[in-house]
Amino acid sequence: MTQAMPLWTIAGPRIGSWRWLWTLALVVVLSLSLVLIGCNFASFVEAAEKDLPIVLSIVTNITNIMAPGVSPLLQLGGTAALTSLAIVCGTPAPGATQCDATSLVGQYQAATDQATKLSLLQKIQVALTAANSKLSDSLNVLSTVGANVPANAVDAIRVSIALAQTTIAAVISMIPSSASPTALKATLQHAAQPPQPKDLKLKYNNAVRGAFPTAAIA
Repeated sequence: MTQAMPLWTIAGPRIGSWRWLWTLALVVVLSLSLVLIGCNFASFVEAAEKDLPIVLSIVTNITNIMAPGVSPLLQLGGTAALTSLAIVCGTPAPGATQCDATSLVGQYQAATDQATKLSLLQKIQVALTAANSKLSDSLNVLSTVGANVPANAVDAIRVSIALAQTTIAAVISMIPSSASPTALKATLQHAAQPPQPKDLKLKYNNAVRGAFPTAAIA
């Protein structure tokens, strides 16, 4: 009967051989893929947790502005955008720095397998894209307001919506299309940098305080 040899006696590919080089390259690629996945996904969550609650406050306050000739036009697009944003982040209280646990972001953080995480990221991307589309509708209708609406009021709303859209677009840019090393590397290289929460809040408040002081974020 032939006796099985211990595993430690089985020789691997000769160092320096083509097979050894291919194995080494495969290990490097897999390791880089895991690093990129962790970095990119972690960056996305950090940006979403910091900025989306502020974006929700911005859109909420703009949608609730009571200004003759402007409010009805804002409410339709703003309400639809808020619905999509709530799917992604929930309805965090003003000043919150985290999305709700039941939101897509919350579910993503709780997920343990990569397939579920990627599926949630795709849903997040769809919802955020829909939110930006609805905000674009609100921007478009601003061009139809009557001449009796003060120009500073229209400018304040336009700048505020643009800030929300730019932030959402930056978060979207951090979401990879797949877990492949090529896609992840491209995402990291081309992703926009979301604003710091304090900077986003400051720019928004500066935009609305003159025309709508009560719409500012504390």
